[in-house]
Amino acid sequence: MARQITKELAKKIVKKLKGKKGAQTEAHQSYDVFYDSSRTLLITNLTIRHGSERDKGHDHMEDELFLSPHNAKELARCNLSRDQWIDNLVENGHLVRPDDPAANHG
Repeated sequence: MARQITKELAKKIVKKLKGKKGAQTEAHQSYDVFYDSSRTLLITNLTIRHGSERDKGHDHMEDELFLSPHNAKELARCNLSRDQWIDNLVENGHLVRPDDPAANHG
């Protein structure tokens, strides 16, 4: 069975979501994905495994992205934009936009 998210697709996702390099370990490089350029609202942290195995699976990214395996792959393949991904997070209750008046109630 083929892995859904390869290292190559994982790198495309990080680039598309404008991930900023975060912590690095021997095994992983992490990337922080922010709502906007002000970097005040962290949406998620994505990790890419080190190593030379190009096809090594990155199935953990589906959870980090709050997406199904199919939609995670669509994000990598340009059928789902960054803005559509953010809209999906809002619609599914994973994110409240900072400019949403409801975000200031509480």
